[in-house]
Amino acid sequence: MEKKEGKNLIRERIYYAVRLELISPLCVSGGTDQNTDSDVMRNGRGECFIPGTSVAGAFRQYLDPERKKGGIFGYSKGEEGQMSEVIFSDVYFDEPAEVTRRDGVRLTEDRRVETGKKFDWEIIEPGITATLYISYVRRENSSKGGEDKLIQAFLALDAGEIRFGAKKTSGFGRMKIQEIKKRAFINEKEADPYGGKACREGEKPTQPTEAPYAPGLQKDRDHAEVRSLADEWLEFMENPRDRKNYAHWEDWRAKEREESKECIVRIPLRLTGGISIRRYSTRSGEADYEHLTSRRRANQTDGSPVLSCAIVPGSSLRGAVRADARRILRELHCEDAEDCIGYWFGYTDARARSLITVEECVFEEEPGSPMCDLPITRNRISRFDASVLDGALYSEIAHFGGKICLEMRIQKKEGYRRILKLLWLVAQDIQMGYLPIGGETAIGRGIFEAAGKPEGFDEIEGERRQAADEDFREWLSKRKNETEGKGGDLDGDTN
Repeated sequence: MEKKEGKNLIRERIYYAVRLELISPLCVSGGTDQNTDSDVMRNGRGECFIPGTSVAGAFRQYLDPERKKGGIFGYSKGEEGQMSEVIFSDVYFDEPAEVTRRDGVRLTEDRRVETGKKFDWEIIEPGITATLYISYVRRENSSKGGEDKLIQAFLALDAGEIRFGAKKTSGFGRMKIQEIKKRAFINEKEADPYGGKACREGEKPTQPTEAPYAPGLQKDRDHAEVRSLADEWLEFMENPRDRKNYAHWEDWRAKEREESKECIVRIPLRLTGGISIRRYSTRSGEADYEHLTSRRRANQTDGSPVLSCAIVPGSSLRGAVRADARRILRELHCEDAEDCIGYWFGYTDARARSLITVEECVFEEEPGSPMCDLPITRNRISRFDASVLDGALYSEIAHFGGKICLEMRIQKKEGYRRILKLLWLVAQDIQMGYLPIGGETAIGRGIFEAAGKPEGFDEIEGERRQAADEDFREWLSKRKNETEGKGGDLDGDTN
């Protein structure tokens, strides 16, 4: 077919309806601070949502982090540019979101609270579902493999490598795909109606090839067929829970995925006593502070009630792991331990994002070892004469018992096996009870023990352990001998 010069004609429009379930807290701030220091984003009707810009940015960061020219997300450089082939909708939840508040403090290296560093923020609790709509426009000059890239992005989203909102490296913003529905519309007027079959000039095949996916609109179609197509489109857009004959997600999930960009480590842990990661309250009749909980639904489909589950937030775990990793490097006489920790765990001044993500953990009950939340009332005692201080009666609710699985994800960048080796040492400290988590650790809170064998350290164990140990020692020796070049390549030359 003769191409129209200067035109980049649309050949196909593919629409995806991605049904998602939020499985970790979500923090998408709109910049307001009416309720907390950072409120979640709401529209004019007060409904919480994820803006399409956040979704598009997360997908692009995964598929095209270097902003290459000619990709499906387009580009802009001076007077040159190309429109994105992918359009993302805002993500609205199927029911009113459960919004709660989290408290946070910044600690010093010796675990003291820094003055003026108390803050709070709003989060959307997990267990709620939503639908994301994506439109992929395939043009005449579109890059090849655009739909395959989107499928790989869907697989990464389902695996937790694509997340939305803030605090992603503390386990926030993870969503699971329940299903994906797809509908495609072909521009048959501009497409070859004979399916690309070769024929001599002046000849036409007797039976044109049927267009793939779904038929497009042609001038010679009667109004009834056009109306049927319109009804199918309205059904696709307006009935997210009843899109028949459009399912593709199970087939895509069965496909072999490209190599994961993350290495996942899991460490089973059992709480030996109590733990206290505080959430403060000023309401009359309530405890002054209690251990942090998360409000979650057991089952989204049967209208099950919201339950308060004791958790260990990813921010607390990440802070403890970071502090212990720094201590280990210093004991190994690494001269630039702070720079290495900043590169791996991120800098506080946002120079670089963390290469390590620590998931939020939910306590689970073990057979024969029940969990409980224990109210405790105490007095503050004068350290000088051991008398009770006036007005210093306070109460708390601490959590006791249960097990968690500490999950950490490490980006597979150059030198990531050294991070694995360091985290292996940190895991030993946690499982031996040397690294407590949370507050009141001076009275025995937050101590864990091993509840199983750690997983994910295969690349530094067995036959690979000696090579990993030698590489780690060589890297440490190099760091100790360097006298300049801080802030440069912290990974070295080998992997």
